[in-house]
Amino acid sequence: MNNMLKHTASCLLALVFAAACGAATARAQSRDLRVVKAVAGGVNFVSGDVKLQTPGRSGWRSLTTTDDLKSGDVLKTGSDGRAEVLLNPGSYLRLGVNSEFELADASLDNLRLKLYKGSAVVEATGYDDMRTYILLDTPQTSVQLVRRGIYRLNITPDGRTEVAVQKGRALVGKKPLTVKGGEVARVGAGGGVEVAKLDKKNLDELDLWSKERAKELARLNGELKARRVRSLLSSANFARFNGQFGPYGGHGVWVYDQRFRCYTFLPFYSSWDSPYGGSYGLFYPTYPCHNCGYNNGWYDPNAGYIPPSQPSKSYIPQPVPMPSGGSSLPITRGGSSGGDAAPPVRTKP
Repeated sequence: MNNMLKHTASCLLALVFAAACGAATARAQSRDLRVVKAVAGGVNFVSGDVKLQTPGRSGWRSLTTTDDLKSGDVLKTGSDGRAEVLLNPGSYLRLGVNSEFELADASLDNLRLKLYKGSAVVEATGYDDMRTYILLDTPQTSVQLVRRGIYRLNITPDGRTEVAVQKGRALVGKKPLTVKGGEVARVGAGGGVEVAKLDKKNLDELDLWSKERAKELARLNGELKARRVRSLLSSANFARFNGQFGPYGGHGVWVYDQRFRCYTFLPFYSSWDSPYGGSYGLFYPTYPCHNCGYNNGWYDPNAGYIPPSQPSKSYIPQPVPMPSGGSSLPITRGGSSGGDAAPPVRTKP
């Protein structure tokens, strides 16, 4: 266990990071190393026995980190297999051993997953109380993840679905029952939902691996070269994605780093972090707002500065076009109460 975790941590920040991500140099070159992704389905980590089945093709083939999943693609892991898949910007799915899931719908405005067997963890990063919309189906029930948080789903051998909410909030069942952080919901074959207190100390290898992975990916955000990222975002490649982020993709983008051959998340706001505790210190402010930081109020491009005491309608920002000759907006490190980043208006779920 300890050796595995040490290996995960070291491979993310050392030269062996490329091998851990399962991407040899030749394979990595098949991807557009300049790409800034605003879509779900990128395969970010593969370890052990992981197979892919695509619609219209019989049989399974080995999965690699050069794959991008499409709607209808199915993954399954063996007794030593693990995989990490990018969901809507800022969220990760981590599949455990002896598991199987389908990316039923990869669109950002209707993201839907199906877990057929085994276990998976979803990490939804963001700012406090941020809404997220991820739908998961199991043979017994449906689950909607509505808050930034950490969610563990298990299909038990006796045919039940367990939804453990370490942090966040989920809606479980056909007649949705709210499951809060620190609770676990169990759903039987009949669809009845039972909610109990979650034992947060009862962690297995998947939980520990997900936690270590989350911390290292947040750290990788800070390792990105600001000049290179600024160049990417000022390119036509990024402008091509402008306006295509969907209502739930406007918080940031996945940036592929050639050195580490993995994606990490680049938010458009400060105060973005992982629910595990890692901070995303590098961010790209799409709406500059001097002297109206996270603790002092809110900035809505349609309404201007909004004091903390004044409620506002929910606002979901869209990226602005980048000038072809280079961006006038800075890549910024670290959040502050008076910086240039424009945090979204607070909303209640």
